Amino acid sequence: MPAAAGASLARLKARSWQTLRGLLGLVPGFNALSRWRILHKYKQAELDYCAGRLRPSTDHPTVLYFGTSRSGAKPAAKVFLPQLLAPAGLRALDLEGLRFNGGAMNLEQREAEGRLGEVFQPRGFFFGPLRRLYRGIPELERYRVILQLRDPRDVLVSSYFSLVYSHTIPFQNPPAARSYEAYRLYMRSMSIDRSVLERAPAFRRIYADYLDQLLGRPNVLLLRYEQMVTDFPSWLEKVEGFLELDLPAAERAAFVRSSQAYLRVDGVDPYRDRRQMTPGDHRRQLQPETVARLNELLGDVLGGLGYLRG
Repeated sequence: MPAAAGASLARLKARSWQTLRGLLGLVPGFNALSRWRILHKYKQAELDYCAGRLRPSTDHPTVLYFGTSRSGAKPAAKVFLPQLLAPAGLRALDLEGLRFNGGAMNLEQREAEGRLGEVFQPRGFFFGPLRRLYRGIPELERYRVILQLRDPRDVLVSSYFSLVYSHTIPFQNPPAARSYEAYRLYMRSMSIDRSVLERAPAFRRIYADYLDQLLGRPNVLLLRYEQMVTDFPSWLEKVEGFLELDLPAAERAAFVRSSQAYLRVDGVDPYRDRRQMTPGDHRRQLQPETVARLNELLGDVLGGLGYLRG
């Protein structure tokens, strides 16, 4: 099948599924049943943890993975790192994902109440992805912290396409679904240039918090999305060293080979979650005057992270 025909078919499937899923949500009880199925099929570990049924099985320091949306969290925090840490006995938990799918965990509320110490345990777990800094985690120095970031200009572009075209609507969580659908319509009402400029201040705050509160700590490793997608072996070497892992050469080579299934995409398709992965997309998608304005709005974080060109 030609690439163009394949992309068109993928877009048709995505639109058809979203329409069908929205209609099914009108059936009484369907969303509740869907939420139960998703939580118990994909988030059982998180449910057990929140209920106090999941205990650490190792004394290895807990690993916290921080980043932003559209900075490689899915392959890094949901595939690569859980696989690397599983032999050490660390249990991977996605608490933000639990909330997204209708679970009871609300990290923002726990943060506001000063109760994050009841959520995070310093031994035996991998928590991620966490897409912003949660303030008030007690004794953060006892954790191993991985901070993976991407050029915020590329993040803004990628998040626009995700919001407008590809991101899953959480129909199983009706309040979140209604909010998401309304925001998607709002994003579709404006150009990509206007969208990135409007959302830039919010992303700047996320990056600034990371630079102010995490960067430079001895227990924090800064990783780059750009290195993960263009030089995965070097990215993996940094992770191994920081987490004191010792992969046998054959296992490491196999891991590098298997990573390509997550780091390579054919063509560019806005209806696909991994639309494209080549760094520098903001220069291809935005007007030059928009890039210049982003450089002004994000100047401190771009400079602090070394993203000074383009």
